[in-house]
Amino acid sequence: MNAIRLLRFPAYFWTVYSCVLRLHEALALQVGDVDTERMRVHIHRGKGAKDRLVPHPAPTLDVLLEYWKTHRHATLLFPKTNVKGVAISSTRQTMHGSTGLGALRRVVVGLQFTRNISVDCLCHSYSTHLLEAGVNLNCIHGNCNALPGNR
Repeated sequence: MNAIRLLRFPAYFWTVYSCVLRLHEALALQVGDVDTERMRVHIHRGKGAKDRLVPHPAPTLDVLLEYWKTHRHATLLFPKTNVKGVAISSTRQTMHGSTGLGALRRVVVGLQFTRNISVDCLCHSYSTHLLEAGVNLNCIHGNCNALPGNR
């Protein structure tokens, strides 16, 4: 993450990683989907067109808030950007998926990684880290009744 210069990409990649999200699930996040009190994110129409609630760590919220302050879009967390890479505060479109993929590819090349790394790798890595830490698999996928406020 430290090798990425533009704030929108670490914010996006940290969200994908720490909330175990797919590419488009993170792009579609809206300001109202982030519950700061209960420390969870509402994912709309995820895999299988299902909604789910996933926990988000406090550092992820900090990164999201820092990025959001740069554009202050009323609804979108990751709004489309102009040619200079500045988020457009009045757009109704999200950042394009290929924008994040391109940034990830440039970092992989720049750091001379020998393995192919994708956005899915971020999601799977965090899932693996949580499993290794003893977190229940159902909780990782947002189906945990033990989540605060999800009874």
